[in-house]
Amino acid sequence: MLVQSGKRPFLKNTILAGLSSQSLTAIAPFLEPVVLRDRLVLQEPKRPVDQIYFVESGIVSLRTIAAGSFLEIAMVGYRGVTGVSCLLGENLPTHQSIVLLSGRALRIHADDLRRIIADQLEIRHRLLRYVQALIVHGVRPCRE
Repeated sequence: MLVQSGKRPFLKNTILAGLSSQSLTAIAPFLEPVVLRDRLVLQEPKRPVDQIYFVESGIVSLRTIAAGSFLEIAMVGYRGVTGVSCLLGENLPTHQSIVLLSGRALRIHADDLRRIIADQLEIRHRLLRYVQALIVHGVRPCRE
């Protein structure tokens, strides 16, 4: 459990760390700490996103796979999150997310996050700003 006896926890993910106490209280019960091991695949292209990972340490590569090779399109660290395609209403990413450098993350089920952002405008706004940054840098987070 992240929030204990009204104290604000120390969060390494900057998206979560920047949330107000009210928004953090809404999302905290759904966040599960997990270890990210090297080469762990977090999502595959054209497969539904079940889990969203708020990276706290380590590096996750977002890569497009074609003709037996891959092109890295972005790297996600403690300032980011994986599985953003579900935030835009599309649950089939066009890229693979794979752990390059072991670390830790806070994981939330995609359905839980969708319910939370429907009510918590601050969380939705922060996540959509992150998606916008990915788009600006060339990642296509959802299938068109």
